[in-house]
Amino acid sequence: MAFVPVPKDLNRVKTKVMFNLIKRQLICFAVAAVIGVPVYFLTKPSLGITTAAMLMVVLMLPCIFFALYEKDGQPAEKVLDHMIKAMFLRDSGSISTTTKDYIIGYQDLQGIGMTNQLALPTLIALCSIALNKPTLSNLAVLGEISISGMILKVNELANALQVCLDSGAKKVLLSITSAGDLATVPAELIGCFNIVFYQSAEDAVFKALGVD
Repeated sequence: MAFVPVPKDLNRVKTKVMFNLIKRQLICFAVAAVIGVPVYFLTKPSLGITTAAMLMVVLMLPCIFFALYEKDGQPAEKVLDHMIKAMFLRDSGSISTTTKDYIIGYQDLQGIGMTNQLALPTLIALCSIALNKPTLSNLAVLGEISISGMILKVNELANALQVCLDSGAKKVLLSITSAGDLATVPAELIGCFNIVFYQSAEDAVFKALGVD
């Protein structure tokens, strides 16, 4: 019996255009060739074959990096954008470690084991404490952020929503990256919640605190 492997995350399936490469990779490799090859032939007489070849490779590497690198389903430029914003543009002066003590407690209410996806709820809790503003009542937060600030999908969304229902949640804060997976969730389960989508960590904080 033959088996055909089907990717679990269909959003990461991309159409190959030519030479088993996607459109983005073809464009990046073409740009790398346009930049590197002329430089090699122009500098070979004066620099020599070895030095000219090394210069060509160095000039082509950025294009190759942007063609091949991907993390959490996002291309290199988005990853770099998230990292720059996380390091330089998102520091909050409202959260002080010298004038306030922050105590955040987590409980395994269902007795099924603690999740390891707590970065986003922790961020929301810290902002709630710093701004002295409570989160919305009966709210469950689903989704996660990476260290670079990227929004990650919810694994096994139907099971996660069932746990939210069993815990008494009425509102669910859900990452926009998981919107497509709602098709796999029974309609009667979706109908139990007021689902609010967020597109970034800041957006999640604002919506969790009920701030427009």
